[in-house]
Amino acid sequence: MNEVLFDKAALEREVERATRLLLAGDQELQPGSVARFPPPASVIQILEWTRPAAEDRVLLVGVRNSFLIAIYSRLVSDVAVLVRRRSDQTLLRRQLMNRGKENVRIQADPKLESWKAKGPVNSILALDTPDVDADSLRWELEVGGVLVQLEQRPGGVVRPRVTCRRSAQTFETQDYAEFSLEADLGAVLRMLELIDAPVLELAKLNCGEGELGPYLVEHGLLPESDLCFAEALIRGYGHASVESLLDRADIEVVRSMPRAYLQHQGHLPLRIEDEFVIVAVRRGADDWSEIEPAFHPRRIAPYVVTDTDYRRLWMSIDLLTARKEADDKLPRGVDNAESLADHDDDANFVEVETPQQHDQHDVGSQGATLHFNSLLIDAVARRASDIHLEFTRSGPQIRLRIDGGLVPYDGLKLSESEGTRLLNIFKIRAQLDISERRLPQGGSIRVRIHKALFDLRLQTQPTLFGENAVIRILAQDMRVQSIEELGFPAESARTYMRVLQNPSGLVLVVGPTGSGKSTTLYAGLELLSQDGTRKIVTIEDPIEYCLPRIQQSQVNIATGFHFSDAIRSFLRQDPDVMLVGEIRDAETAREAIRASQTGHLVLSTLHCNESTDAVQRLVDLGQDRPSIASELRAVLAQRLARRICKSCRIEVPPDPELVSVVFPSGLPEDMRTWRGHGCSRCGGTGVLGRVSVVEFLPFGDEMHEAMLTGRSTQSMRALAFEHGLVSMRDRAVELVKSGVVALEDLPRFLPLHRLGPECGAGSA
Repeated sequence: MNEVLFDKAALEREVERATRLLLAGDQELQPGSVARFPPPASVIQILEWTRPAAEDRVLLVGVRNSFLIAIYSRLVSDVAVLVRRRSDQTLLRRQLMNRGKENVRIQADPKLESWKAKGPVNSILALDTPDVDADSLRWELEVGGVLVQLEQRPGGVVRPRVTCRRSAQTFETQDYAEFSLEADLGAVLRMLELIDAPVLELAKLNCGEGELGPYLVEHGLLPESDLCFAEALIRGYGHASVESLLDRADIEVVRSMPRAYLQHQGHLPLRIEDEFVIVAVRRGADDWSEIEPAFHPRRIAPYVVTDTDYRRLWMSIDLLTARKEADDKLPRGVDNAESLADHDDDANFVEVETPQQHDQHDVGSQGATLHFNSLLIDAVARRASDIHLEFTRSGPQIRLRIDGGLVPYDGLKLSESEGTRLLNIFKIRAQLDISERRLPQGGSIRVRIHKALFDLRLQTQPTLFGENAVIRILAQDMRVQSIEELGFPAESARTYMRVLQNPSGLVLVVGPTGSGKSTTLYAGLELLSQDGTRKIVTIEDPIEYCLPRIQQSQVNIATGFHFSDAIRSFLRQDPDVMLVGEIRDAETAREAIRASQTGHLVLSTLHCNESTDAVQRLVDLGQDRPSIASELRAVLAQRLARRICKSCRIEVPPDPELVSVVFPSGLPEDMRTWRGHGCSRCGGTGVLGRVSVVEFLPFGDEMHEAMLTGRSTQSMRALAFEHGLVSMRDRAVELVKSGVVALEDLPRFLPLHRLGPECGAGSA
């Protein structure tokens, strides 16, 4: 066939852009076969055959794929869609309406005959149409139009036949090689940038056919939540947050089938919407044929969830059930409400290891325990680092710190008495005095949540309206991230790893609280411990990660065991490397420098803003400049920036006011700015995870000489720029350019006077 050649690269960019916008258009992926995600390569092939133009009319016969329809709607002016079942028509209208598609008309016809006399059209795509008269269908084409028929074969494969109308009476037909309309898991993970190509290829070599997803999750290469998101796209399942699924949950629908049976099957029916039953389906529990007859004639609309989220849903259902059956605002006891612990031994996912004393206090009611368990499992599942329980004028409220920011927690609406009971549960399990409300208290709780061990650090604080509490969540068996995974620039990562090979000296990571300093040091320790030839010891407050091959100790102020005491003790243990959690006083600074002088590599953190501030901070702590100059090997200043969610990242125009501050000489020509639109994967926030923004300063001879001569901090910073220092601001701009960080997020972690370029800095 004499085909018009299209720019394939441009088509690929358009399909990727359209796909991202489609994903960003929904806070959740709605279920149904109409939502199956087609392989981008197959979509591009179909577009090359049909050659859509802006003013074209396109007819799609038997096409039930909302992604493909929506992509056509972006490329042409008018799209007519004909499907067999009214339920598919309903689903398509719902999904396309959510995505703002107004140039699409959808009809349902069991025999797919409504296309007759709808022409002329520029192109026709026919799928699942063995009984459609293709000979008649091609007469609906205008001259030059193209009919693409996709004959379905087993395994999601289609055999294409392409017919072009050359003149009023002449047609030309050609058959092409079969291809798949079912997306490959690896291809979807790469398109959504959920995994790096080398990691994916290595995983494919090491796992069996069909085992890629479980292999990636089992080896810590991909979060189970991301695997659920990708599988939902591929299989046409729904995907939504637990909060969204619980919205309008109907207890009667949940109770319509035996609980033990549902948990064994991995299903949870939540509510009825039109002709569908919304059912949460645990990943891997794909067969719901046995529960479908219970809801006939309604169809099952499956929403795939992780094991953890499946348990969260049951926990929340328990809370709803208990509240519904209660006579007052507090849930009744065990006799009146079904308890997760009573009916599902396997779901006892919150297992408190600290000795309990519930019998001594009136706080062990079933309702308070459900609140405690539900809050913990929700916080862990949402990647929260802290839980804030606060009493205000309007009553108690809960907020979670996620990716550095506090967000309201809507899972629990507490009355004053419920808030007090929940606080008391935390205090008792942390072995604190619940009768003491006038003084701050601190304690810890060890819990096991779905096979993972966590250390909870509780700190209470009396306030005007009540006793507030902050619970820091520390995962004890979390995999330590590598230096590359933290987001270090390649050159900074290499230099940092070279510095760690020093036999002795002092390496500092500086920044405010919560800037990821300890995580960066742990990544360095993990690297140093790999060959097993070094003895590594740590003194921390608290121990945030449990590391293999490393001897870890914790500060104990009650017994008089401080950082400085530990350093002196360590010197008699023949260590090679020491990690000192924080240099916070003169004695600790002195002992850390002495340890490095006696032939040990000492890693520690310090509270100051920039890499060049570290020297003055040590001087302020009473250390002499010659000692600092001889031992300081490198300083790494760090902040954490929120990552844009890769699944819903879209290009946006920059804020002119912010541009004038960050780029006083004008926006660079190659500058593109991005933000997350919000999708089911990121919970509608547009951000997911954080990345390190670093300023790495190795101390060479010139910097040592500057320290000895007592040069000012600003003078030393100018010297550092002369020797290649890349500031945090410049690194942040690089992350903005690469689409990792949003431009409007820069003021969240950079001070105002550092938003613009510094004198002596090398980049814009």
